[in-house]
Parts: sequence; structure tokens; C-alpha cells
Amino acid sequence: MASSFASSLDALGLWRAGLGRRLDDFNHFLAQHDLADPAAAEALDTLRRGLVNEKLVVAFVAEFSRGKSELINAIFFADTGRPRLPKRSTRFAAGSSTKNSSWPSLPSSLAASRN
Repeated sequence: MASSFASSLDALGLWRAGLGRRLDDFNHFLAQHDLADPAAAEALDTLRRGLVNEKLVVAFVAEFSRGKSELINAIFFADTGRPRLPKRSTRFAAGSSTKNSSWPSLPSSLAASRN
């Protein structure tokens, strides 16, 4: 059976937790056998901090009404049986006037090609 994206993320979390425990075990081993030096301790600490602070960032970018919410629901919430993000929304910036908007207007060459 194919693995879902959510279960892959869970597996990544478990792997990272296991790696953290192994780093701790290795650090204790070095200390118990008087093998730890400041450079090794700093390297292990840097690895540990990186493991804890590393974040996975996923960005979904597309024009209005191109299925981003459906894709996010399918990837992240398929196991729950119900979507978390609305499939339809009202236009915000896309439908507003660019004269009064803080969004920059399209260059004339691109605006002409959209019509």
C-alpha cells in the first residue's frame, strides 16, 4: 500500500527523534570514556540544535482558483476523511481594484495577454 505524505512526515519525525537519542548516547559515551573534547562537544551540540530547530517549509503558489486548497487537503488531511481548508473562497486581492490596492499592477504586456 502506498504511503501517504502525512505518514512520511511522521516517519521523518520518528527518524529525527531517534537520531537525537543516538546523538545523546554518543555524547554520553564520549563523556564516560573521557574522549570528549571541546571541539567534539561543540560539533555534537551544533548537530543537536540543528536537528531540533530544523523546520520543513512547504509553499503552494498558484493563481486564484487553481486547486491549491484541494491539493493541501489531499496531501495533509487525506487520512482524516474531511478537508481542513475550504475549497471555495471569495476573491481578495485578485478581484479588487489595483488602483486602491497595495498590490502592484501587472505590466502592460502581461495584462494585455490575460484578456
